[in-house]
Amino acid sequence: EREAAVRVAEAEARAAEAEAAAQTTQRQQEESEAARAAAAAEAATARAVVARAEAAAEAAQQLTGELRGVAERGAAAVRAERMAARAGAAAEAKRWLGDYRRREVEAAAA
Repeated sequence: EREAAVRVAEAEARAAEAEAAAQTTQRQQEESEAARAAAAAEAATARAVVARAEAAAEAAQQLTGELRGVAERGAAAVRAERMAARAGAAAEAKRWLGDYRRREVEAAAA
């Protein structure tokens, strides 16, 4: 009887160890799945951040092009304004010269 009780106790101990090992394995699997899910979520977040950064870079590049165009048009407007001012000054000088010559002619005739 004693020997049978020892065998039963040993079998129960082995069963308890097997149960503990099974629970440890289950816990490790759950932790592993949770870690995989967290890594997948982090990867998705990183992809979203990269996509937003690429969109922002593209928008910045487009805005830079638009600003360059505005600056070029502004520079062209300034050049046109200067040319108009020069043309106005030239016309004024031509009128003044015409008036001067007319007075010279009138003074010579008088």
